[in-house]
Amino acid sequence: MHTHRSGGAGPKIVHRKALREALAQELPNNTIRFSSKLNSIEVQKQEGYSIALLHMEDGTAIKTKVIEINISLGHLKAHECIVGGKISARW
Repeated sequence: MHTHRSGGAGPKIVHRKALREALAQELPNNTIRFSSKLNSIEVQKQEGYSIALLHMEDGTAIKTKVIEINISLGHLKAHECIVGGKISARW
């Protein structure tokens, strides 16, 4: 995977294509969706664990314990990311 260090510990710049390829190699088939439009994320509790229920634009609902969402910076500049009624960003 191609990475560039920003100096010491902390965030790394990773090319999206390299990240997608690395994830695809490690995850089981049919667990990655590309270019999917997400309408909302609902967090539920099941047996003491938090489960995310993803509501997709096409009507599909996906229940998962782990979510990896990649959004381009250009998209973030043009749109607000809202999760649970609050603008959300994690760097």
